[in-house]
Amino acid sequence: MEFLLEIGVEDLPADIIAGLPEQLSVRFKTRLDSHRIAFSALETYATIRRMVIRASGLPEKQPDLEKEVAGPPAAVAFLPEGGLSPAGAGYCRAQGITADRLLVREAGKKRTTYYIKQTEGRPVREVLSEFLPEFLAALSFPLTMRWGTGEAPAFIRPVTSLLCLLNDQPIPIAFAGIKSAPFTTGHPILKPTRRRIATPAEYFEGLEETGITLDLEERCRVLADRVKKILPDDAVYQPDQLRQLAATVEYPEAGLGGTKIAGIPYPLEIVSQVIQNLKCLPLYNGRGELRPEFVIVVDGRITREIRDGFHWVLESRMEDAGFFWKEDTLLPVEARLKTLEKVVFQESVGTMSDYGRALAELTGKLAGRLGFDPAAAETLAEAGRLAKLDLTTSSVREFPAVAGIMAGRLLELESVPAEVCGLVREHLYPKFPGDRLPKDRPACLLACADKTLHLCGLFLAGIEASGSADPYGLRRLAQGILELAWQSDFRLEWPELLAAAVRAWGRPEGEAARIHAFFEGRLANGLENQGFRPDVAAAALGGEGRSVTSAPKRAAALTALLAETAGTARLTTFSRITNIIGQAREKELEAGQVREADFTEAAERSLFEAWRKVRPEVEARLDSEDYPAALAQLARLDAEINLFFDQVLVMCPDPEVRRNRLGLLAELDATLRRLGNLRRLQF
Repeated sequence: MEFLLEIGVEDLPADIIAGLPEQLSVRFKTRLDSHRIAFSALETYATIRRMVIRASGLPEKQPDLEKEVAGPPAAVAFLPEGGLSPAGAGYCRAQGITADRLLVREAGKKRTTYYIKQTEGRPVREVLSEFLPEFLAALSFPLTMRWGTGEAPAFIRPVTSLLCLLNDQPIPIAFAGIKSAPFTTGHPILKPTRRRIATPAEYFEGLEETGITLDLEERCRVLADRVKKILPDDAVYQPDQLRQLAATVEYPEAGLGGTKIAGIPYPLEIVSQVIQNLKCLPLYNGRGELRPEFVIVVDGRITREIRDGFHWVLESRMEDAGFFWKEDTLLPVEARLKTLEKVVFQESVGTMSDYGRALAELTGKLAGRLGFDPAAAETLAEAGRLAKLDLTTSSVREFPAVAGIMAGRLLELESVPAEVCGLVREHLYPKFPGDRLPKDRPACLLACADKTLHLCGLFLAGIEASGSADPYGLRRLAQGILELAWQSDFRLEWPELLAAAVRAWGRPEGEAARIHAFFEGRLANGLENQGFRPDVAAAALGGEGRSVTSAPKRAAALTALLAETAGTARLTTFSRITNIIGQAREKELEAGQVREADFTEAAERSLFEAWRKVRPEVEARLDSEDYPAALAQLARLDAEINLFFDQVLVMCPDPEVRRNRLGLLAELDATLRRLGNLRRLQF
């Protein structure tokens, strides 16, 4: 059977549309799985006015379910002579079963009872009608709203229609005050009419007639083709900006517009932001400089009146920007910094003036820790002190996206060194997942320090992410920290990084412990996003030392080794070493200091000598986080380790011999733990 659900809504916020199909897919699949409903294909779509789910290959009814239900211990349920005890009979009555259905399982000396509970599968149509309203109510959005009397569940926008079909039969559901009906509505400009839908196939076959392009990728291709036809020579655009615009339309159309930008005193990034705010596409030359032309993107039809309207609004907004700029340049930098004393970051943590002082302190310390020369560290600290000076400007209040850029330009006007201005301009990148990174390593360090200070400040104020709710962007901040550290190879112990940020806020570094679990979780999520196996990611995170850059390098090295012909065998052998030492610790068996004179077997002496030769090189490679090279050096021990396990009894009855052998393996284990927790690997 084929299923279709369309939720019509008032215009959705542009920034959530691109991510909606994935959320719909993941959450609907989870619901189907939890209700034992199989399917062969699942498609999800989102436009500015509708969300759509299509599932194929659904059965007519759920499969029957057999489930073991545990009962009381057999000694309680049965009398010594074999019949049911009063307790056993009472249990059977409570469960609605006869005595012959109560079974006994032997588990060593333990005897337990259970019975097989059989549940007949229900018609899928009934199950869908029950869980769909709950499914819609559970969808997650950054901000929700209520409307009407406020009795309907909160949702991203008011719901205008519901279309729900299973094959050719409507499924009656109700959500947010709307009852489902077998109708859809076409494009509000091109085809503003209702269309009756009899089957899911008919819905998709008639989309072209309604002027709707459901698939975002198709809308991107259509819009790119439209733009290509009108693009001036040598003009380029940013693909992510085109994608954002394609998400906001159901039938993309484009036209060319233009404005005068020569001689504008304020940063051209403000013009670019004004163009984007109007849902238009800025154009750039080959050097990345803004061009006077831009692309007008509309939903459905472009006319002369629409073009004139865009130009009129753009010119008005640019006049506003010029006024704001003139006003913002009247106040000197140091005087503007003093205004930050009245801007609260978080009431229990401090002001934005405190933020600037803390950022200067943290950036300077991290620069020294990473080996920047004193002059560079001083420049970075000064950039940190000045980074937030534009938060009280009218330009940033009106155009938040130019924060940092505006500060850099104001500093240029007062002849602040170019290095400081450049650092300040770049310090907020990356602004979102997939965004560009700052242009060089010092700028990346300032950005990393800024995001770390911001993250820790929010935690110190008692703000934490909860489930899918993260209105302050804690996860985004953590991801930015990781991207910056990984790409720039900042070898910092992440507990030390968090503690330094907490100290910069003037709080005891022990308060950083509250942030550890969250940050470690984001590390695991970052490895998962890079495509590493869950067990490999867990092994990498469990290694000795908590350098923020070590986890992805360990995971990559372990993944590469597992892909080699002899890799699994080698890691299995290494795991045997860590398992033996782990078991010895659990049994409180002492591993002594290795004494060559106490070796009694040639195989253990051979391993000791081979290990002594490669150990310095292995440790040096681990110190530099060159894990593939460290593993290559350890591979030279393969023959000796295998011979050792073939010929040597580690748990020798003689305690002195056993301590010596455990000591040798403990040395190897200490080194292997720096590669990761190999006990977490699944072979």
